[in-house]
Amino acid sequence: RGSEAQATAWGAPWERRVTYQDKRIRGRAGQAMRARVLAEEPYCRACLAEGKRVQATVVDHIKALAAGGDNSRGNQQGLCEPCHEAKSKRERAE
Repeated sequence: RGSEAQATAWGAPWERRVTYQDKRIRGRAGQAMRARVLAEEPYCRACLAEGKRVQATVVDHIKALAAGGDNSRGNQQGLCEPCHEAKSKRERAE
C-alpha cells in the first residue's frame, strides 16, 4: 500500500520526475531557438571581440539561467566550445 500511495504522489514510474523548476527550453522549441541563434551569429562572439573568426557551435546564456537570466534572444550568444567552457568555468568559480 505504501508503494501505491507513492505511485499516486509521484505519478507513474516511467514519468519524468521534476522536483525543481527548470527554465531551459528543450525539445523541438529548443532546437529551433538554437538554430536561429547560430544562424544569426555564425561566429563566436568572444573570438570576434579578439579579432578571430571561429565558428560558433554553442548557444550560451549571457546571464546564466541559474543566476536569474532568461531565454530571451538578448540573453543569448553564439560561442565556440573553448570559449563556452572557459566562460562556464569562470561562472562556476564565482
